[in-house]
Amino acid sequence: MFNNNFGEDESMALIGYAHDMAPRLCLWTHNGRSCCTIVLGRDFPAHLQNVHGVPGTTSRVQCHWSNCYKELRGDTFVRHVQEIHLKESWPCPRCLMLFSRRSVMNAHRANCTG
Repeated sequence: MFNNNFGEDESMALIGYAHDMAPRLCLWTHNGRSCCTIVLGRDFPAHLQNVHGVPGTTSRVQCHWSNCYKELRGDTFVRHVQEIHLKESWPCPRCLMLFSRRSVMNAHRANCTG
């Protein structure tokens, strides 16, 4: 087990807080120009929807993140940006193995003996 001064719940709360408060640079590109707005992690989904018109539905949307152009469903778009473009990761508080999604890390953590 990873030896720190926090319990697992406190570690998870700190990791979640760090994700929420971390500044993200928006590299959505339109007409050859990047947005370049700095947005807190917790506000990033709203930024993509309100500023760039990314729908939160099953409608298809093309990614314009730094000229990616992959076509995705709107309801999976934020996850695409977080995993692929922002390279966000969630460490297991027991063994520190990194995961691209919190849900996958939680599934791992249920059986982790780290």
